[in-house]
Amino acid sequence: MKLTVVSIVMLAVLLSTAAAADGPIDKGSMIESGTAFLQYQSGELYENWKGEGLLTIAIAESFGYFVSPGFMLGGEFVVTSLSQGGNSLTTLNLGPVLGYYFNTDPTRSRVKGSVYPYVKGFFFFGTISNGSSLTQTTFGVQGGVVFMMSKAVGTDLGLRFHSDRLSNGGSAVGTTVWFGAGITAFIW
Repeated sequence: MKLTVVSIVMLAVLLSTAAAADGPIDKGSMIESGTAFLQYQSGELYENWKGEGLLTIAIAESFGYFVSPGFMLGGEFVVTSLSQGGNSLTTLNLGPVLGYYFNTDPTRSRVKGSVYPYVKGFFFFGTISNGSSLTQTTFGVQGGVVFMMSKAVGTDLGLRFHSDRLSNGGSAVGTTVWFGAGITAFIW
């Protein structure tokens, strides 16, 4: 009961500060974004012995708060599923995100139809359990554009570069470039 009351009070405080903002990327606004990333790899590097390529799908859910105009602090949760033939693997990662959203409308007179280019940096930590336990650390950057469809919701297109390190005694490192699309909502 006490946790519920505290949660309601915290939500009310956050919503009241967001309501005081003058625009979606102003100080006090909040952001929630969901993005899907898709990757298919084939060829000698990625095919298994049956000639089946590697399919990877990632779903990223992020939340943030604008501490100053354009500058956002938040967190992100990522679920990644890898599939090759009859084998599959799922990873869960969580970590902080820092981002900057650029305002391309100097008059700030309209939000619907506006375009907000952005750049974000992130660091994730997670685990993989597939017979043996692996630790995964990921860091990287994402750049993209939010096309505002209404005063609070936009379509997000982005390109993400990240480096992963897997370890369970030894370690392996790799890099990935992803293209993603999703929906972004602002509370302001």
